[in-house]
Amino acid sequence: MAKGIKFTKPGHNIYKIAESSVDVVLYWQVKDKAGKLVDGKERGRYTYTFESTAAYGGTIFWKYSDAFLNASSNRVYK
Repeated sequence: MAKGIKFTKPGHNIYKIAESSVDVVLYWQVKDKAGKLVDGKERGRYTYTFESTAAYGGTIFWKYSDAFLNASSNRVYK
């Protein structure tokens, strides 16, 4: 699965790394008449998976982006 990161504040980028983005479209999986799984209706889109929340010491803290959570039906916690 493709990943992408976004810094929500410039101060979070303590290591001066470049942001990355991906264009991902997820589809619902449905069975066709033969019983095989095929792509159905569009489920959602996202351009990055993680967004920064804070940077303390030498650590950058991340969370899943809302667009990723909605498109993939993931949870914030496990």
